Amino acid sequence: MDSRTSTRRLAALLGFATLLAGHGVAGPVPGETRFPAEFDPQESVWISWPRAEGFVDGLPVVPVVARIVGELAPFVPVDLLVPGRREGREALEYLEENGFPSAHVRLHVVRHAELWLRDLGPAFLLTDGELAAVDFGFDGWGYAGGPALAADAARKLEGTDRAIAEELRIPAVRSPLVGEGGGRESNGRGTLLLVEELEARRNPGLSREAIAEGYRTVLGVRHVIWLREALLEDQPVSRGVLPENLFASGGPGGHVDEFARFAGPSTVLLAEVPQAERDASPLARINGERLEENHRILREARDQDGNPLTIVRMPIPDPIVVQTDSALHSKFVYEDGTVVRPDGRIQVLATASYLNFLVTNGAVLVSAYWQPGRPDSTHWKDERARQILESVFPGRKVLQIPAEPLNFGGGGIHCVTLPQPRAGGED
Repeated sequence: MDSRTSTRRLAALLGFATLLAGHGVAGPVPGETRFPAEFDPQESVWISWPRAEGFVDGLPVVPVVARIVGELAPFVPVDLLVPGRREGREALEYLEENGFPSAHVRLHVVRHAELWLRDLGPAFLLTDGELAAVDFGFDGWGYAGGPALAADAARKLEGTDRAIAEELRIPAVRSPLVGEGGGRESNGRGTLLLVEELEARRNPGLSREAIAEGYRTVLGVRHVIWLREALLEDQPVSRGVLPENLFASGGPGGHVDEFARFAGPSTVLLAEVPQAERDASPLARINGERLEENHRILREARDQDGNPLTIVRMPIPDPIVVQTDSALHSKFVYEDGTVVRPDGRIQVLATASYLNFLVTNGAVLVSAYWQPGRPDSTHWKDERARQILESVFPGRKVLQIPAEPLNFGGGGIHCVTLPQPRAGGED
């Protein structure tokens, strides 16, 4: 089946009026279309090579991405996006020089290869077992850095999903919805987790039911579970100052992959803040209240077949704060009226999470945070997160990676990786 025939077939299946320029949908997605779960079999994992040194001084992101690429070698091929051939050669040289194998790496040149590929890449579908892609709208993470910065990001990065589809020569359909990959969590069997606050900000003017219907139509899901709010540290910088005079590190504004993930068709991992931590910190108290409300929603929820969910609680990392130059944050437009001088110092809170993990064939990659000088509770939480992941993903090796430099950009391991499902459906 050539690309044009496959594209026409996908368009007919999804009921779309136009491809890559659509403004609406017509009719539900047929049963042949499936939005796989991350724990389903994968063909490869897509990653972008970093173009910037890091988000805060002394915490470079290149070693973290290189470690992820290297750890994946025994389990799955890596499709690596680079902005040019020279950068591709440099990336492969860096991997080899630092002891990371690169024989499993395939290079793809994409002009605007941005680090946060989960958000910018396509939503991969299986249609009658064949790979296809959906191109969701992108608005620069909902004006997270102010309208001018968001418009520039949207202009440069919006085509990444289409570029990947073209590299793979697979059909791609545009959805009228705006959203990012980190905001959607699928059990692969027809149920989708979404965050109500985030979706409303991305798609103003659309009702919750209209948004759900848009996802049902384009992704083939049958059921949506609406969680209420995400973690405070994941809010956009533009929202304003956090409790305890902290600034967010640049989160997208409420992605579900920071606090709730499917570990199986009916098992959900949900972050938890212990009562003692809530009593000691205003930030922890608010996060705890939000997570308990989401816990209530999940307890009452059912999957696509009407079955209850099994909920497993995960620790939330100890807060990680750095003092940094205020120049970057001074460029943001703050909704609460905050004004930041460009020549000062501010306290920035990392978007740290044990839920922002990557599941792939035979392995789970998760952040680890303990280092000498940090409290024993950090070490205990690292170990507890590992134990829980080993229990809910039996047969997969849990690999812990110090990914803190990514957290200060508002994301993590899950945010910089994009699994490509294996054609043919479930094992």
